[in-house]
Amino acid sequence: MMSTKRQQKTVQSCDIVKRKKLNIDSKSLSRKFYTHFEDLSNEIIYEIFDYLDIYHIYEAFSNLNKRFDNFLVSSTFPIKINISSMSKTNFQYYYTNILIPNKHRITSICLSNLFIVDFICSSPRIILTFIQLERLILDNIQLKYIQNIPNHLISLFNLHSLTISLIDKIQNKNNFYYSIFRLSTLKYCKLSFESYIRAKPLLISSNEYSSIEHLIIHNESTLDEFRIVLSYLPQLRRLYWNKLFEILRISTSFDRSYFDANRWERLISSYMPYLRIFDIQHNDNSYDQMTCNNLNNLFISSFWLKHQWFFTHQCYSRGYGKQINFYSTNPYR
Repeated sequence: MMSTKRQQKTVQSCDIVKRKKLNIDSKSLSRKFYTHFEDLSNEIIYEIFDYLDIYHIYEAFSNLNKRFDNFLVSSTFPIKINISSMSKTNFQYYYTNILIPNKHRITSICLSNLFIVDFICSSPRIILTFIQLERLILDNIQLKYIQNIPNHLISLFNLHSLTISLIDKIQNKNNFYYSIFRLSTLKYCKLSFESYIRAKPLLISSNEYSSIEHLIIHNESTLDEFRIVLSYLPQLRRLYWNKLFEILRISTSFDRSYFDANRWERLISSYMPYLRIFDIQHNDNSYDQMTCNNLNNLFISSFWLKHQWFFTHQCYSRGYGKQINFYSTNPYR
């Protein structure tokens, strides 16, 4: 009995010693890996700076020590500009002491502040001074500022990403689209705008083509406009257009041209040969019985069977009218 108690005490003592040792080792390990921001490698600091606007980097690290001063003047450190909220006084300092001296290092600009947009975009030649610019975002700007900017962007040979969000309506889509598609180095483009119902449509491309591979458009459009825009984009790999999602997802209403299977076949074969997913849903609240009956014979050619794209429809009465719902079946299988 006494021997058993001694054994239990011995085991408990060993456990206590192990726990104390483990606690000491843990504290030693914590002290070993405890570090200061200044001890981080240049590569990690560059990655952290990549998430910050240059204005805040200068505010936090300028004149802090020689190492960070060298960072700020290093030609290998690319500068990203993101001006959303700033007073005119601060911007004057920012423009004079940061933007102008470092214009050859600026790779990204995001503008959404109205008076700053007015300052920079009122004279598009200012943008031309940013010769290393790769990405430009103009958010919530007026159409008057965008009229001539694309013409000047042609001279920026490193520009591969462009985002434009307009706050007023476009009357002439033709000129707007064409000015964007002329940018020969562009790979990514996002356009958000409203247009008048009778806005002048884009003309189909004959020998003008864009390098855009990823296109996002937030704007209502007709199937004809959709087809014409695609004629400019032989390199297109990804498309989002209002409710177009993933490769091609379409949700529409009240336009029977979307029922034209032959037209879709020509459109996809000519302009989207790499399309993998075709997801369509179309609703119409006015139809005749013959249209409903004929839907069974649409989208059943060898083209649709080869791609394994299948569709179904529902025709039914609703209130005082009739409704037809045409849609893809299991498009993401």
